[in-house]
Amino acid sequence: MEEYANEKTVIKDSTYEAFKDLVKCSICQCLMINPVICLNSQNHFCEACIEKKKMKGGNCPNNCEDAVLKNAIKKNNLIYKLKFKCINGCNAKISFEDINNHYTSSCDS
Repeated sequence: MEEYANEKTVIKDSTYEAFKDLVKCSICQCLMINPVICLNSQNHFCEACIEKKKMKGGNCPNNCEDAVLKNAIKKNNLIYKLKFKCINGCNAKISFEDINNHYTSSCDS
């Protein structure tokens, strides 16, 4: 998914400009994919970023002990409002929820 939905493919329109600071991971500083929130610090992360950090023996970047993570539904809803460019060059403006369908069945390129 990260190949298709990222900072390079997001269409930088007024929707993106309004939400860009709200949809960035506080670890990688890129567009969050599968956002989660640390309930202790209230920081948001890509699920993969925080899991990678935890596997290396780390925790929440704010050093929360026993960080409790929960799906960040509100952040996910913001990401669903964004549009993305096709990496194959077909000029499609793709919604986040249609990305997989676009690349598996409807991309002309």
